Amino acid sequence: MAEGHVRPLDVWHEWSAEAGWWWAHLGPYIEGSRKNDQQPEYNMNFESLVREMQRLDLQVTGKPYLNPATVAEKIDLLTVQLQREQDAAKGIIPTRKVAPVPTVATE
Repeated sequence: MAEGHVRPLDVWHEWSAEAGWWWAHLGPYIEGSRKNDQQPEYNMNFESLVREMQRLDLQVTGKPYLNPATVAEKIDLLTVQLQREQDAAKGIIPTRKVAPVPTVATE
């Protein structure tokens, strides 16, 4: 992206969440390593990618990336899943048909 070979928005569509997730987990380690090793440029390309993804998050969605590992977000995701399962059980929405598992003949 920094070299102009791919469009930032294309990268954002595919990798924004992953970049944000990894930076949320590794960012503090990277920043500490920069100080300890006296290498301020350590992983600067990755940080630049993350900053561009954050900029596009705000531009496209109006809100910053939120790590789905947060308790509130996890509760929201599970609530949606529960509602979907309840609606499927009531016949409000269709359910997926389970593919039959082939049996292996034993002798």
